Amino acid sequence: MNLPKVSDMNDARPSRPNAIASPMIWPCGEVRSIAGQRIGIAGLSEVAAPGMLIECATSRDGCLFEVIGCEANIVFALATHTQGLRVGDRVTLRGHPQPPPTGRPGVFDAFGRPLDAHKSATPRCSFDPPTGFEKPAAQSFGPQISTGLTALNTLLPLAQGQRLGVFAGSGVGKTTLLRQIADTATVDDIIWVLIGERGREIADLQAYAARQNRRQTLFVATADRPAMERLRALETGLAQAAALRAAGRHVLLIVDSISRYADGLRDVALAQGAPLTPSGWPASLAADLAKPLEVCGRAAGGGSITAVLSVLVQGSDMDEPLADLLRGLLDGHIVLDRGLFEAGSRPAIDMLRSLSRSAEHVLTDDQSALLRAALSDLSEAQRISPLRDAGLYVAGEDARLDATLARAKSLDEQLRAPSASILEAFERLGKILAQKPQ
Repeated sequence: MNLPKVSDMNDARPSRPNAIASPMIWPCGEVRSIAGQRIGIAGLSEVAAPGMLIECATSRDGCLFEVIGCEANIVFALATHTQGLRVGDRVTLRGHPQPPPTGRPGVFDAFGRPLDAHKSATPRCSFDPPTGFEKPAAQSFGPQISTGLTALNTLLPLAQGQRLGVFAGSGVGKTTLLRQIADTATVDDIIWVLIGERGREIADLQAYAARQNRRQTLFVATADRPAMERLRALETGLAQAAALRAAGRHVLLIVDSISRYADGLRDVALAQGAPLTPSGWPASLAADLAKPLEVCGRAAGGGSITAVLSVLVQGSDMDEPLADLLRGLLDGHIVLDRGLFEAGSRPAIDMLRSLSRSAEHVLTDDQSALLRAALSDLSEAQRISPLRDAGLYVAGEDARLDATLARAKSLDEQLRAPSASILEAFERLGKILAQKPQ
């Protein structure tokens, strides 16, 4: 069979993204094996390459495969689903995904296809999902982003182009904190990438986004979707963010959660036959996670992608391998503490275990001084807390220490309160820190 070259095939793509391609342009193959989500396909080994998409039109709902490897005359791919798929079904190579048009607000699946909240069936794909994006030239952090949260406006600043992780176990308020950031962040566009979430939570977030008078786009791959879709959801959302950044816009990319993206990377590595390290992750995990994260940042043209990613920490252990790896890749981390959450503190941020690496770049000298003074009081209060609980320290024994504890309590309450602006947040902290012992 004389098959066209891949370059010729992509050059001959239909001009409209939803057009149906001709079999003369798109090479065809045949399903030879089905093993879970791993599909063996014959007839495409001369033209297929990892990352290309293959479509099967003969399955009941239509499904997509993504090529993960080639061996002799067989191409191996991961499928979105295998319902209705049979050995002998004909498939069509769709080539590499193409960059998307500038995104519009709405809710989309991992391939950029619009989702109807009132229908459970996924529409058949009639265009290639986007993944075309490039790493921007190295840029420093941009101006600070106001979030409406005192802690993030002062102690843990968020700057344009920063990549900030929200680390917590399950049920400690990660999604609530992400919504609070999205509510008031001073950005042009907000893109949500929801990976491995429950369908009910997706519906709640869709209703929430519809109520907000902001440009919000959702890309969704629910918990029941295979690894291929979990990976593609982030790539699609990131490509849309890159397109908006290229237009000079400032984009907030919220990923919930990057941990389930890592789970997808592990599933694909196992399907490719790659061994796992003793920690249970593939050896390529660090590089595979760094690729999408390095796309975020500021562009020379003035636009930016600021990423806030939730990290699901197993057993609330901040030293487990994935959490430790991501702390090194990100530009800061917010740690949510279960004990604080159960005690009623909202948001349950552990101020002393959290860090923003943009602080030294975006804060003034006076603001940095306030920051150091606040951390000193909070640290002193944490040191004294076990002594008070054990009855080894009683209020009134040391006036200076009593004043420090009083300021630390006020600081903690203020840091969890909303603030209208960055300036207002620092003014409130300044008033608390100016209090002297009586």
